[in-house]
Amino acid sequence: MPKDEEQGDDEEGFVGFAGVASFIASDKEHSSSVYRRYEKLAARNLLYLQTELREIELQLDEFDREDARGEVEEIGLAMDWQALRAQVESKKDSRSREAQRKKLVYKLRAKIKEYQDAVLQNAQMLELRRPSRQVHRAFNDFFNNNNNNNNNNDKEHPFPKLAGISADLYDNRSDLISLVSTKDEDRLTTLLREHCPSLFLRRRETSQNAFSTAVRSLSEYRLSLAVGLINIVVAAGMLFGAIYNLYYVQDKTTRLGLVAGYTVAFALCVGLFTNARRSEIFGTCAAYAAVLVVFVSGNLGN
Repeated sequence: MPKDEEQGDDEEGFVGFAGVASFIASDKEHSSSVYRRYEKLAARNLLYLQTELREIELQLDEFDREDARGEVEEIGLAMDWQALRAQVESKKDSRSREAQRKKLVYKLRAKIKEYQDAVLQNAQMLELRRPSRQVHRAFNDFFNNNNNNNNNNDKEHPFPKLAGISADLYDNRSDLISLVSTKDEDRLTTLLREHCPSLFLRRRETSQNAFSTAVRSLSEYRLSLAVGLINIVVAAGMLFGAIYNLYYVQDKTTRLGLVAGYTVAFALCVGLFTNARRSEIFGTCAAYAAVLVVFVSGNLGN
């Protein structure tokens, strides 16, 4: 069971890269693990590698055309890699056609591996989601000293934690990635995270250090616990509340209307409070309606 406690003050007071690194490492939920994606540079690198491979491809195609029109010996070398290597080693002429071809093949091996590694790594980077607006705003406030507790001059004239060309690293949210993904987060959790963050802030010790920050992380444990309790209360209320209401209603038309209304309300709760897929919503609504219909048609409703 996680404890709601902050990092001690032994790392307070660091500046520059040490201060930013300490802030990122002190977040127990790792939501501040935010870095640049460099998507444009990654795409440019792939384009360069593509062009280099295309050049190798054209050179190999030219060798293949020459082999098809060549003599028997050249055709034999095109068919036997060991014979080609043996001839290159025996001639020891780096400018010969066979040596150039062997060098091109070795160049292809290195370049195609570099290209494939870059493609796979870029695919993994694209799967990482950018940080939420709330995380980016909090991280940006820390990075630019907008939330310094103790230094009023910093509030009037904020300055970034890193200087020089690193000062604007976190300005563009669209080119940032978060190493912690929340893509499966349900709507209720997102609602509480964005609109009621003060209820789930981690407790921390008061620091009088001039470099302390007002940025605090949320307790994911308390947040998930609150969401679970709300889901239990809503689910129980939708079921037993509907049964209690239907028990005291005797008119059949009114009962059918209540069953329809409660089913629609239940579908809205499932769709808004969970991340259930459409098929799952249909299934749960059918089961819920079946329970109400069985109750209405049985002796318990009379």
